[in-house]
Formats: sequence, structure tokens, C-alpha cells
Amino acid sequence: MAAGIASAVVGVLGVLLPVIPGTPFLVLSAVCWVRSSKKLYVALLENRFAGPLLYRWRKTGTLEPRFRLVIVLTVVVSVAISAIFIAPSGWPQVFVVTLGAVGVVVILRIPTVPRGGQGRPDGVGGRRSARSQRRARARSGAAFRPGG
Repeated sequence: MAAGIASAVVGVLGVLLPVIPGTPFLVLSAVCWVRSSKKLYVALLENRFAGPLLYRWRKTGTLEPRFRLVIVLTVVVSVAISAIFIAPSGWPQVFVVTLGAVGVVVILRIPTVPRGGQGRPDGVGGRRSARSQRRARARSGAAFRPGG
């Protein structure tokens, strides 16, 4: 449970600081909490920001195009600010720009979902809302079982 909390904190920092990737740490939190704390696991999956992202990433390994664009723009702006105003001239600036470029390349290599596929990433439909479907899957623990 402590590992899940620590990775959730780093994941939230990843949302605020583009140098740290947020999604892998949120996925790690979900994996830690699926067995140790159903309450925290369900809360993470029901979060209106992280829940759909975690489902899509787990099921398809993709991002929405607009979300990927926001990530890339955030990285570019923060790297530019860091290189111009914060890092001392010389090698530190080159290092910051290089890390930012690597981050952008990694993000651009992640496949995106076609615009028509904006619904649930696992294709589940029906009368229940996406939130109630996430809640049901989270309670069963099916979302993060190996091969599940």
C-alpha cells in the first residue's frame, strides 16, 4: 500500500512537472492497490481525470490525440523556460534540451486512438454509465489482472 501511495504522489507530480512521467506511476499505483486497498484502487479508477486514461492505457496502450498534444506542448514550454531562465549556460542547457527532446520523442511514439474511438477503450457499451462500469470492474479486480 505504501508503494501505491508513493507512486501516486509521483504520478500527481508528473501531471504538474512535465519532466516526470505521470501515467506509468498512476498505473503502478493501480497495480499496487488492486490487491492491497480496494478503496484506493476504486477511487483512482473513478477519478474523472485519471480513470479513463488508466483504462485506455491498460487496455489499448494508447493516448487520445488531444491529450498527447497537451503533453508535448507542456514539455516544450517547460523545457524552454528551464533552458532559458533556470539552467546555467553551457552543458546544463544542452542537458535540459536533450532530456526534453527525448521526452517528446517518447511521447510521440505512443500510438493514439482514432478520433472515432473516443468511448470506452475496451469497447464496453450498454446502458450503464462509464463510471458505473469502471466501478464494477474495479470491485471485481478485473482491470489489472494479468492478461485481463
